Amino acid sequence: MILSAPECAQSFPDWITVKIYPAYANFVLVKILKEGLTSFDVFEKAIHQNLMIRDCSSFESLNGEYVRFCIMNPEDNDRLLDVFRSL
Repeated sequence: MILSAPECAQSFPDWITVKIYPAYANFVLVKILKEGLTSFDVFEKAIHQNLMIRDCSSFESLNGEYVRFCIMNPEDNDRLLDVFRSL
């Protein structure tokens, strides 16, 4: 079963220091709130887990650390949570 973007956003535990924005497509935009953690750090860790996410640091309209990812399948969603957990 593939989760919708809102369902995926709700699956993030409260202890993960991110802000999840409402999703209107099959991707989720996440602001990283953890002090010292950059979008590039998250991107690098995800890539090493064979997960493709978007480092949004080049988006002119976003101030701060953001990443965007596409909803794929429950296993990948769990792996992405593991990435956030490990950082």
